[in-house]
Amino acid sequence: MLSPLADLSHTLEGRLKPDEREQLQLVQRNGLRLQKLVNTLLDFSRIEAGRVQASYEPTDLATYTAELASLFRSLIEQAGMKLVIDCPPLPEPVYVDRDMWEKIVLNLLSNAFKFTFAGSITVRLQSVGDAVELSVIDTGVGIPEAALPRLFERFHRVSETRSRTY
Repeated sequence: MLSPLADLSHTLEGRLKPDEREQLQLVQRNGLRLQKLVNTLLDFSRIEAGRVQASYEPTDLATYTAELASLFRSLIEQAGMKLVIDCPPLPEPVYVDRDMWEKIVLNLLSNAFKFTFAGSITVRLQSVGDAVELSVIDTGVGIPEAALPRLFERFHRVSETRSRTY
């Protein structure tokens, strides 16, 4: 689906009206987003089945986390909110699987944005003893106390909670 769409976009380059080009780009972006969602679901199913082998490598985790968080800056600012990135340098590189770390950070930020309508979203990385702690803090709707026991249930969503899509 994405390949023929890219071919069509290239073929029609210069012949489309601005609103038509915008619609075609929207279809492409949504197709890529859908592909990423499907790949993420496949990754999670492989993790649950124990078929994922992590590839740990020394990483400047503060810089990497700040770079990942900054991908959301324009989206958050366009929504009239503030993104705070608090990732001071760590004493040494941290061994992480960069792909898995990316999924974690982007998923937490995506959820924070989805349920926050005003205020700010803060990404904080700090050294705690011989470990590193990642926090994503927002001024969103929060999770009702009654829903906390179900927090890590697969595909569970709190009912009647206001959220946005993007």
